Amino acid sequence: MHFKWSQAYLLGVGQVDDQHRKLLGILGELDVLVNKKDPVKGELIGIFNELQEYSQYHFKTEEDLMVDHSYEGMKDHFKEHALFRSKTVALKKGLDVNDLTIAHELLFFSDALAAESYPGHR
Repeated sequence: MHFKWSQAYLLGVGQVDDQHRKLLGILGELDVLVNKKDPVKGELIGIFNELQEYSQYHFKTEEDLMVDHSYEGMKDHFKEHALFRSKTVALKKGLDVNDLTIAHELLFFSDALAAESYPGHR
């Protein structure tokens, strides 16, 4: 996967751009972790917790800005946020079953969302 910040991702909204850098950093950490020979389950859970915390404050920031500026695509974007939230919660619950499969699934899901949001992602 490719979870590295690129200037192509800049939206021109400093706070949101900084938060997107943070998200790519978290996903990059997860990518490194799942490619370890024996990842530690506690580290996987820590990343999932960090993603859940991140999504709470980042999505609120984005959603508030979209409402304030009457962003046309906000309903669809809000749906993406809800999907990401529910997916991370469901996948975190599944960590007990198969840690690496679940972590890989989150990476693929996140990669697909990034490709949709940022055409130059791949």
